Amino acid sequence: MQYFTIDEKIGKYIEYDETTDKARVFIKKDLEKQVTEAQVKLASIPDSIDDKELLEWAKVNHPQNMDYSKEQEVLQKLISANEAVISAIGGK
Repeated sequence: MQYFTIDEKIGKYIEYDETTDKARVFIKKDLEKQVTEAQVKLASIPDSIDDKELLEWAKVNHPQNMDYSKEQEVLQKLISANEAVISAIGGK
């Protein structure tokens, strides 16, 4: 890799890869910000989590009530309506 300065005042550079013949432009402050954000995120990741901890995390982060009664009601109405039509046209 070779690095060339475009604007030292704002920290803008070109990175050139001789192997792939590709280049990219970047700003040093942006790279530093990405490093800091990645370090913070990395530090917040637990080493390992067991099933109990995962369940507790899921309850906090996904507090959805898995109430299927509305879906059951809709499906029962659909079944009843369709069975009535089938019966009316000579089925069952």
